Amino acid sequence: MRHLAGNPNLWGITWWCSHDVSRDLADFPELEYSLGLLDSSRKPKPAGLALAGLIGELRSSPPAAVVPGSSVHKTAMVIALDDEHSTAGRSRYGVTGEFFDAWLQAAVDGEPPALVLESRATDPAYLAARGITSLIGSPLRK
Repeated sequence: MRHLAGNPNLWGITWWCSHDVSRDLADFPELEYSLGLLDSSRKPKPAGLALAGLIGELRSSPPAAVVPGSSVHKTAMVIALDDEHSTAGRSRYGVTGEFFDAWLQAAVDGEPPALVLESRATDPAYLAARGITSLIGSPLRK
């Protein structure tokens, strides 16, 4: 979220679930009872406290706006879908896969890579407009 805060086009960030689902509601999948920033009795959970701290930090010291293409060197990871107009191949990019792990590690290290569809990865004008100077993955699936 800290990285997103520098985007001048960011309007807001939503969270899937503000509160854990009450155990009184017995017909939900188990995961639904633990997704909230607050527990079902409205007490902040560690993730809620961390988010509140980050919001306070960003309010007191807003990040400078990041202008697309302004960085000297921007890396992008290539998303090579089987079909960009359907869900074919998208499961490779879920939060339990190697692609997400690599992206997350780069973000933790301080510079989250941009994401580029494989169909745009060989378009120099598109890459230049986004300030992308290096790619991780495809063109075109060596």
